[in-house]
Amino acid sequence: MTTDPTFKNIEQDPAQLVERLTQIAIRLDEVLNAEASVLKAREPAKVVEFHEEKTRLTNEFALRMNAIKKLPLLIDRAPAARVTALKAAMATLHQAADQSGKLLTAAKSISDGIVKTVAKVATRNKAPQTGYAKSGTMAQNTHRSIPLSYDACI
Repeated sequence: MTTDPTFKNIEQDPAQLVERLTQIAIRLDEVLNAEASVLKAREPAKVVEFHEEKTRLTNEFALRMNAIKKLPLLIDRAPAARVTALKAAMATLHQAADQSGKLLTAAKSISDGIVKTVAKVATRNKAPQTGYAKSGTMAQNTHRSIPLSYDACI
């Protein structure tokens, strides 16, 4: 059907393509729900466990959707029942992705707030002392500023 090398692993049978997209959408929904459960349990460090599979599934899904965009007839010839199942799986996936996005944004916001608060406290505690000492002489700078950097990624 196509000579594009990016489509060499894509199913050319419309029924198989729709079935594989449905399987990917269902599994991706399961992964996002598991990730959401971890975030709701306040264990954001465990989110990393889902990253590899989520990335693989997302890339595989995007590759197949790109094939459909380039050749819409691939999905037009699929059985209506399978297309309906795919649409239902994608609607569920969309809801799970929205929930996961909100939870990840909240976790990132909390993490950023903690880091900023720690940075403010560290800066306040390590601020150079200037002015006059009790003896009337200039106070010596006994504290040196320590640069604080952080990674904004979760």
